[in-house]
Amino acid sequence: MSLLAVLLLASLPTCLAQTAAWEKARAEARDAYQQGRFDEAENRRKIALSEARALGSEDVRLITSLKELAEVYQVQGKHSEAEELLVEALGLREKALALNCISN
Repeated sequence: MSLLAVLLLASLPTCLAQTAAWEKARAEARDAYQQGRFDEAENRRKIALSEARALGSEDVRLITSLKELAEVYQVQGKHSEAEELLVEALGLREKALALNCISN
């Protein structure tokens, strides 16, 4: 077995745990948001964002988390905070599109 394969297998449990934590935080945030508990939704979406950042800047879950937290901020009237997150999400999306164009 190659060293790369060993390293990938060794990191698999951590990645799976981060993914599970991200999904759990998103589900809890969605429930809180739908019930109008926006402070709780904000806290859960911050947790999801933290988990997504740990997965890396190329992971699509980071863009998703940024946009979802921005949505809560907009509902709460925190427009400047929402804008910061949306600008970051847009930058990541533009970077991904540029990399995709270069590789094709």
